[in-house]
Amino acid sequence: MSGSRLGARRLRLLARWRDWVTLLEKALDELGLKNARVYVVGGVAEGRITVASDIDVVVELPQEPSFDEAVELRTRIWEKLEQLGVPLETPLEIHVRGPQHRGKAFEQNP
Repeated sequence: MSGSRLGARRLRLLARWRDWVTLLEKALDELGLKNARVYVVGGVAEGRITVASDIDVVVELPQEPSFDEAVELRTRIWEKLEQLGVPLETPLEIHVRGPQHRGKAFEQNP
């Protein structure tokens, strides 16, 4: 597939960010994480979407996860998202955190 076609596909996926977040919330519910909060942050949340954008989503758990717990949970979330029909190439960046990060500047983590 040409670069322009890939860019157009990526932009179409980005434009559906609300759909992916809705499915993410459903995935969390199905994984038994009903108390998790979901926040969309960054450029997409601010309406600044470009072909280089991704959809940054913070999943806030009631307690701070360890590094290994966060990595394992992201894997489980992506497995569930795939079952729900979210394409694996969707530029969705899931950041798993606890409430200790609330109100702090966004920093990359697993």
